[in-house]
Amino acid sequence: MKLKKILHLSVISSLLALFLTACGGELYTADSHLEDKTPTQENEQETQVHVEVAPAPVPEEEEVDETPSSEPLENDDESEEDESEEDESENLSPESTAIFVNQFGTEDAYDLELDPNQLDNTSTSWSFRRNSEHSPVTGYYDIDLERYGTYFINQAAVDEKVVYLTFDEGYEYGFTPTILDVLQENNVQAAFFVTKYFIDKEPELIQRMVDEGHIVANHSNSHPEFPTLTHDEVYDELKTTNDRFKEVTGQDLDPFFRPPSGKYSERTLYLVRKLGYRNIFWSMAYADWDVNNQPGKDVAYNHVMDNYHNGAIILLHAVSESNTQALDDILKSMKDEGYRFGSLYELE
Repeated sequence: MKLKKILHLSVISSLLALFLTACGGELYTADSHLEDKTPTQENEQETQVHVEVAPAPVPEEEEVDETPSSEPLENDDESEEDESEEDESENLSPESTAIFVNQFGTEDAYDLELDPNQLDNTSTSWSFRRNSEHSPVTGYYDIDLERYGTYFINQAAVDEKVVYLTFDEGYEYGFTPTILDVLQENNVQAAFFVTKYFIDKEPELIQRMVDEGHIVANHSNSHPEFPTLTHDEVYDELKTTNDRFKEVTGQDLDPFFRPPSGKYSERTLYLVRKLGYRNIFWSMAYADWDVNNQPGKDVAYNHVMDNYHNGAIILLHAVSESNTQALDDILKSMKDEGYRFGSLYELE
């Protein structure tokens, strides 16, 4: 019996040897047909480089979710992440907020205590609906804006002929001196929302804005979409800009903030307000920021005159040649309609 088994095994071994010889010494397995199709590390790197060199183009004005994705973490790492987030919250109370609060003279500190980690951080673009009756616009939002010191019109002035003129200043394109001249000639004060880049490049214009009685407010350091930032990054964006302004002028920025690109979340509105600023959106704006596609003086003028309303916050970009050309006529026509140009400090 044992002999038969031995002979049987011998036959099998002989057949196996012949098979291996025929296959060139390689043993075929159920997965061996996949081996030749598996890319080498070198091929993988070449593919990655190709993707980086030729990314899919994204239109400049298209809304894109750039929030970085994160992989699931193990339980131990999750606890460390939670501790890190708690530390971020601690950074905002009350020592870190002391340099920003109480900029409204005698106001009490903003005492709404919430955990920003528990607030909705869905990135939202500010939007509203116009009308043709010169009535206040309808804002699209589902957050209690007033709770977080956020305004797009002056609700208390909807029965008064008053508007609030604001300019965004991300960089200088040569028109701000003329804008300041026209404002001075018409005895109108405006609010300028400036980035740190603008302050760095145009300290003399910054000082002129202050000397001529305009509000100069915060538009961030690097113009990011705030919902993509951590708590500390929100703080740094505001503080860095304020610190640079103080180096130039000897005083703090006025306590107003315009969210870059109009992007916000409940979390960022709260953090900005906790740092002493009011979030300022708008009820009048149009596509005026493209310096290579200016619509002309008449379009700029008609935009304001067709859409003004009581309590309006008007947003104009100072890089616009069209706005600059139309500004004098806009100011004079609004005054002829019985309107005055108010201060953002009237919002509260």
